[in-house]
Amino acid sequence: MTISANQADRDARRPVRDRPTWMIYIQLSLLSAFTMGYGATLALLRDEQGTSRALAGLHPAAFSFAGILGALLAARLMRRRGRSTTIRYGLIGMAFGIALFTVPLGLGITVPALAITSCCMTIALTGINAFLLHHQGEAGPAALTQANAVAAVTGFLAPLAIGAGAATVLGWRFGLWVVAIGMVIGEVIRRRMPNAFGSAPQAGVLAARGARLPRQVWWTCGMLGLLVASEVSVSVWGADLLRERAGFEPASAAAGIGVVAAGMVVGRFLGGRLAETYRIDALLRLAILIAATALVAAWFVTEPIVMLACLFFVGLGLSVNWPLGVSRVVAASGGRVDRGASLATLSSGIACGIIPFAIGALGDRLGIHPAFLCIPAMLLIALAILVGVPVRPSMPGSRG
Repeated sequence: MTISANQADRDARRPVRDRPTWMIYIQLSLLSAFTMGYGATLALLRDEQGTSRALAGLHPAAFSFAGILGALLAARLMRRRGRSTTIRYGLIGMAFGIALFTVPLGLGITVPALAITSCCMTIALTGINAFLLHHQGEAGPAALTQANAVAAVTGFLAPLAIGAGAATVLGWRFGLWVVAIGMVIGEVIRRRMPNAFGSAPQAGVLAARGARLPRQVWWTCGMLGLLVASEVSVSVWGADLLRERAGFEPASAAAGIGVVAAGMVVGRFLGGRLAETYRIDALLRLAILIAATALVAAWFVTEPIVMLACLFFVGLGLSVNWPLGVSRVVAASGGRVDRGASLATLSSGIACGIIPFAIGALGDRLGIHPAFLCIPAMLLIALAILVGVPVRPSMPGSRG
């Protein structure tokens, strides 16, 4: 009976890849393509507009603050309109924002256009996370990890496509137009599946609306913020570490940090399979330990090849933190899937808007090498929260 129970438990955690799930995988991939692609366009846009780096910095600032606004709006929108409509508003709004962003005008257009796109992207992302976790039930963590694995591939390819377009008659805007058109086409297709993408389920949600969220939610949101901010900090400052410690040239350092993205792609595909068998907390413990150990190793070494190998394992360890962290917040929310998904996005947005900037400021004073130690320290704090604040492993959802 134990063997049968274990097999049944594994079967419950194996995602069902039906049409709605594949549609969500594709739509999440489009979000990833824009997120990674827009960053590659900023230097090209700065040259085109003839602005300084300080003025061009208004773009990522607008992106960050608008993302926080989107996270604040997402739960209310899902409660009033349902997840399907929330995702639709987000993706159509993104397509509009991308179209506006690519209009060849000045900062007065591109900055608010990017803010609109970021706000709508966060709304869509929150709806997608909530839908997929509810739709897959116990298999939600594995499904969300697999969705992020597919999205990581498109995110990796997007800057390459934009760079290729910039070198041809198509121009750098063409890649973003393809993403925007894909979002509109996806919503046309998804509109033909109304039963699969119904309103947010109300069972257990209305009754709990007035109740306070369990304390585990807030601790887990703090843990998730530290994990995601660690990922962003590595992406932002990893190239500087390569230059300062291993003697990389600027161009080679920028390319070298791609090993982190490669590690994340591998980790998410592997993590998606492991999540079908192992619990969220067990996988997160292993992932955090791998990332922290690899970061400390990268901090000590100066040999270029060894440092790149360490950074690959950093990406491998960081890869599952977002999907499994979101899943843990939702699991701790006491059945309030929409609110849990919104808080996960909000906490990550706030942490990513503050912590990488703080590490950069510390790097200006002390050098990026000592400042980089903040990242493994954050991972260890997140690990302490993970171990010290347990969460019931079951996931709310539509699967029996």
